Amino acid sequence: ELCIEIKSPVDLEKDNSQYIANNSVSDADDIRTFDFWFKPESQDGNPGYLIDIRKDNDNSLYSEFRPDRTISFLFKIGGSMITEMYSTTTVANGAWCHVVITIGAGGIKMYINGTLENSDNSTDTIPNDWGFLTIGNRNNVHATLYYDGLIDNFYVSDYNYTADDVSWAW
Repeated sequence: ELCIEIKSPVDLEKDNSQYIANNSVSDADDIRTFDFWFKPESQDGNPGYLIDIRKDNDNSLYSEFRPDRTISFLFKIGGSMITEMYSTTTVANGAWCHVVITIGAGGIKMYINGTLENSDNSTDTIPNDWGFLTIGNRNNVHATLYYDGLIDNFYVSDYNYTADDVSWAW
């Protein structure tokens, strides 16, 4: 079952502070897969947040487009880092990139363009009291870090993709 879906490309402009915020997520503890495409338009030396779901700064899950043009995924609960992973793929401005992140019983896995690039054995899931998803930014007391580019075919699901599902989505 889909929790959130964006079917058409959304063009987020860093200069205009554009992002999608406060997408309410019921039953956040059921989320198992994030699946989306992104196409960066610029990278100014600061990370651009692709997805951010959180309760507060000590309890968060996010993926960012990094200054070195790679993708990261970080997940922490109660101030303790559960996983911190990085892709080896670099993404050029104007190039589409497909990202799938799965969490749950099979561990946490990061697929970039259909290839498993990083994983760990953590079976932690998002606590149920986390409720808002932001796309294209991370708002906190330290910084506002906008992503500049397009995001398309964005899905959040309670189904944990298998490698075959990732291949099909790619």
